[in-house]
Amino acid sequence: MSIHTPYTPLDKEALSGLIGVVIDDQQYRYALNKARGGANGKKGSRYEDFVGAYVLAGSLGEVLNGIHQSDWPRLISQDLGFVDDLTLSSSFATVFHQLKNVQSLSWSSGPHPLADDFRLQLALADSQGWANPSVVLFTSDPTIAAEMEATLPHDLANRSTVRHFPGDTMNVLVQTHEPLREVLRALARSSRNTVEDDELSAVMGALISALMRAPSDDSIEALLALAQKQSPTLVRLLPHQMERVAIAPQVVTLLDSIQGFCYCFDRGFFEWNCGPDSGLFSFTCLDRRFSLFQNRVLADKPTTFEALETILECFCE
Repeated sequence: MSIHTPYTPLDKEALSGLIGVVIDDQQYRYALNKARGGANGKKGSRYEDFVGAYVLAGSLGEVLNGIHQSDWPRLISQDLGFVDDLTLSSSFATVFHQLKNVQSLSWSSGPHPLADDFRLQLALADSQGWANPSVVLFTSDPTIAAEMEATLPHDLANRSTVRHFPGDTMNVLVQTHEPLREVLRALARSSRNTVEDDELSAVMGALISALMRAPSDDSIEALLALAQKQSPTLVRLLPHQMERVAIAPQVVTLLDSIQGFCYCFDRGFFEWNCGPDSGLFSFTCLDRRFSLFQNRVLADKPTTFEALETILECFCE
């Protein structure tokens, strides 16, 4: 098994130490200028905010699927390097993202061709022993994305990919871009497939707010906590948080005995249905109000849905 060095963003001193080893002096100065320009360009860049939220949501989805079990990935913006917009780092992969919301693009044009940036970034990563480095190009134009994928240089093909992410407004993205909708649905409070667009927009907004408020280098666990603080009634709990959810066995027995009543709280929000009626608590099962709900059930001991409904109405939206 290969042993990888944990990813650590390079500073000016560390990068200068690679002159004559991985890069030359001119490339070093280019990286410094690129970092300064990137930091300035980041301010007010909605496209970077939207792609960042998409990448964050996708990484949280991987946590849900059990892919990251030993550690939480980190999301870093505007690193010092040659592909510097966004870096997703975990114990088994380091993915550098370049974001291009432009009308024309190629691998070889300009004084600093994009293909050379990719090669230099991968060379830096290899020199540091970072885990399985790869590079992703996001572009807002589907035609450009197809052209860039078709002309991807052969020497980059094994460790580089091109992806299309539209440069639309947030509302349009949430309504029309299915890959984004899919990762947002996974983070919504309800497990229903018919989550409303406004709820998905709220989850997206919470992720963007977390990215804007957090340090430029933070774990996605910390970013999740910020997003949940921003929208505590809309962003689901993850499995490690669900470990703290407790429901009394006597409450389970009472609820299970009511004919036709179904419920779940696998996302941290109590959700129920009985025939044509359904509902969802607007607070998580870690909220003290969930304890109050359980106490009410234990006190009233409902045996029919009609009796239970009077309790539910006190806690549902």
